[in-house]
Parts: sequence; C-alpha cells; structure tokens
Amino acid sequence: MRSFAAVIAVTLALAPLAAIASPADDAWVTNAYKVILARKPDAASLQTYAQSLSTGAADRLTVINSLMNSNEFRQAEINALYQEYLHRSADPAGLSSLGGMVGSGAPLDQAASYVLGSPAYFALPVHGGVSVTPNTNDGFVEGLYQDLLGRPVDQAAQFFRDQLAGNVVRSQIALEVLQSNEGALRFQSMLARRLLHGPSAPTGQTLALSALAEITAVSLPGPATVTNSKLTFSVTPNTAPMSGRKATLTVNNQPFVVEQWQFGTEKGRQPSAAVTPSIDDLRMTIVVGKTSRGFAKLEHLSSALLDGGGLHFTMSDVVVSDFSKPALGADGIARSELSLKFTKISISK
Repeated sequence: MRSFAAVIAVTLALAPLAAIASPADDAWVTNAYKVILARKPDAASLQTYAQSLSTGAADRLTVINSLMNSNEFRQAEINALYQEYLHRSADPAGLSSLGGMVGSGAPLDQAASYVLGSPAYFALPVHGGVSVTPNTNDGFVEGLYQDLLGRPVDQAAQFFRDQLAGNVVRSQIALEVLQSNEGALRFQSMLARRLLHGPSAPTGQTLALSALAEITAVSLPGPATVTNSKLTFSVTPNTAPMSGRKATLTVNNQPFVVEQWQFGTEKGRQPSAAVTPSIDDLRMTIVVGKTSRGFAKLEHLSSALLDGGGLHFTMSDVVVSDFSKPALGADGIARSELSLKFTKISISK
C-alpha cells in the first residue's frame, strides 16, 4: 500500500510544472512538522506538501494524515503508549510488533490493549497515583479505571471481574474499557497530550483534528521578545488622558488600525514632554482586517510606530506580554488585543 506522501508526490508529478507553493503553505507545512513530528521538514518534503496544498492536490487534513501515517510518527505512537501505561520507553520488540500491527491497519487502541494486557502492566503496584494489589484481577481492573477513566471503580467493574474469572484475556477487557464512550474520549485526549507539540488542543477530538487545531494555533504568533530595539508612539496633542483612538500601528512596514489604546499604569494622566513617567504597560485593540492573514506580520516584532501626530513615546527593552488570536466582530472585521511591557520610556514632541 502506498503512503499518502507517495500519492501526493504522484499527483504533483501530473500537475502543471509552473505551480509554485505559496509562502503561507510553506509556513503551514513547517508548522505541521513541528506539531506532529517535532522537527523541521526536509526540503523535498516541504516542497511536495506545500505544492500539493497550493495546487489543490491535497487539503490540510490529507497532509496531516500523511505525516501521521509515517513510520516516524508510528514509533512515537507506540512509545507514547509505553510511557503512559508502563512509564518507560518501548523496547525494540514492542516497537517492531506493535508498530507493524498499526502499520498494517490495526487501530491504535488495539495496540494499547496489548500494552495494558501485558504481564508488565499486570505487575504494576500503582496506577494514576493510587496503590493497587499487583498481579491480581482486582488490581488490574482498578488500574484500568484509574489509567483509562481517571476515577475509582464503580458497580460496573464487577462485569469485568466476572469476565476475567471466565478466562477472558486481559487485553480484551482493556479494549472494552478503551472503546467505551468515556474511555475513547480520554484516550484521544491522552494521545494529543503525548504526541502533539503545539498549544493544547480541544479535548475529545480525533488526533488528526487535534493536530489541525494545534497547527492553526501555532501558525498565529504568540508572545515574542524584542531585544536591542525601540518602539516610537505618537498621540494627538491636548488629549487629557494618556490614551487615544484611531491611531496607526506600523510593524515591519505593515500598518494596522488601532481602535483603542491606553497606558495601563498611567490611565487618565496628562502626557507631558517634560517628564519621563514610570509606564510599563501599553494595551491596544488592533484591527487586523477582514482576514487574519496580516496578523502574522506581528510575529517578528522588531520596531513599531503608533502614529496619531503630536507627542512621541519611545520605549526600549520591550516584551510582547499578551497577544490574543484575532476574533471576528459583528461587522466582519477581525480584531486582536496586544499588550506591550517595557522598562524604559521617554517622551518628546
């Protein structure tokens, strides 16, 4: 069976040679590798996947599934099961047998059931921080409840004890708990926590959808540090409070409308060119536009100008302390909250 990557490569070979991947698709693929494989893509893979997105040969979920179908990710999946349930890395035999099983099409919860049904798991004396009697059916069922459901046993646990007494194998019991509504939800959340390397994704999603959510979050800039640079701000003269409306924030030659802004510790104070106030916080509401694409311009913040005419506020040692994701308002315009902290400021006309 050919992998998704091979299918994408063949499709691209049949596509027009003039197709060039967009920078946005390059960036998305790079972030996908970071979230799913915890590394940067090699040049050939970056070109293949980015071009497949730009030409429409594949969508983003197809690329995600291709990366998750790789042997590299499959080994990470098996290791995650061992770390979660046996508290150690997978041995070569486990990587080979369980990795081969999943590679042949078996669902990951089936591989997990073999780890949970192993003698090593049966012998563990503690599960989820709770002590159990190891190497006993009661201890095994209590362990499954703690590890897979996150809670103590209930009356339904007697059903699993009876199955064990009737010689049903432990891996089958584990699979039944894993595939319950409660168990399946927690299993997907555990996989996202163990395998994905981005911001926390919504719980209960499939692993692919969780990855998509995390890649989307990573693609938007987060807090960044500004070193060895200065930011200059201007306000309209004669405004009573040290705040203003409808200024323009220019970052890396990209303008953004600032609807509201204020200095946090100096709200309501008259600006003056004669003093150097002790100000360490500036908050702004930035209009991003009808899409959030331009928001990425703020990711690499080196200098900025908040220009309303009049007084100029020059800051240094600046840190972007808060950077919210764009949110669409009722008017269809995306806005974001930006907060800057700094240690030095001077005012001039």
